[in-house]
Amino acid sequence: MSAGARLYTRLTTHAGTAALVSVRVYPLLLPQHPTLPAIVYQRISGTERMGSTQVREARYQLSCWGSTFASSQALAAQVRTALEGWGVGGTGVFVRMARVVNEQDDHEPEENLYRVILDVMLHLTE
Repeated sequence: MSAGARLYTRLTTHAGTAALVSVRVYPLLLPQHPTLPAIVYQRISGTERMGSTQVREARYQLSCWGSTFASSQALAAQVRTALEGWGVGGTGVFVRMARVVNEQDDHEPEENLYRVILDVMLHLTE
């Protein structure tokens, strides 16, 4: 399972985020006329294996979209709870640990939507 797939699974099965978004977790873009709140994720950067180890890092940006500022903030709080310190094994890519490393508030004036952008660093092994 890829790092993106692991992230999607975590966000759609964690009680706090699933209660708010169910399976409205999308790669790259919101669909047209989305039901909110929703999460969009994308990989921002990744590193090669570090030396002779299997360890690498990947930075993901998660946009927590809401129809109000308060709803985007509430979703971001649940995403932080779901991901901060999280790790998972299994087949494919293992997430050794996740860390929220940056947070930013944003507003989309054309659609009058609000979002909180979270940068999450995943420490991975294969």
